[in-house]
Amino acid sequence: MPSTYEVSEDKIWYDPKTQLLFFYGEIQISSASKLLRIICRLEADPEIKEYSFVITSGGGDLVTAINMYDILKSSKKLKATFAWDMLASAAIYPFLSSNNRYCSIHTQFVLHPGSWKGGETEYTAPSLKTQYCFNAKLDEIAFSLLTNLTNVNQSLIDELAKTGEWYLNAHEAQGYCIVTEIRNAPTFQT
Repeated sequence: MPSTYEVSEDKIWYDPKTQLLFFYGEIQISSASKLLRIICRLEADPEIKEYSFVITSGGGDLVTAINMYDILKSSKKLKATFAWDMLASAAIYPFLSSNNRYCSIHTQFVLHPGSWKGGETEYTAPSLKTQYCFNAKLDEIAFSLLTNLTNVNQSLIDELAKTGEWYLNAHEAQGYCIVTEIRNAPTFQT
């Protein structure tokens, strides 16, 4: 059985005792690369039958987040994903990679468009417009992925845009099928 795989600066590690793969921090190319290396080890290890992915992230690079979704979605051993504490912006995509998506009662979701149109006005999160203005298709792909995997739709985005509040609590996230179950205790076991 492998020892704990850990990458301290990005706080990405696998705990073989609990079968949990943790990701804490910003989504960027370097953190996704480290995550991929750990997942490859997990997939190759015959002693590991399954694992769950636990994420707390304020978001980060959207292209990288969608790549993380693809990596996790293709894993044959991924059992569930857990949002712990906060899941914001691009971090929603790796979380959506499992059909079994859990969060704590205290988890906050920040669901905002990158530069998706909200009603008649374009609403843009800080720095995302600069980062993605060259690629409107990317926003279309991200929004399509979100709407196909959840009950989030353009009317919700328009409503959030009107209020300027992009936050959803755990129950609201469950109502939109972002989360399949809310866990009251800090347990990640399914």
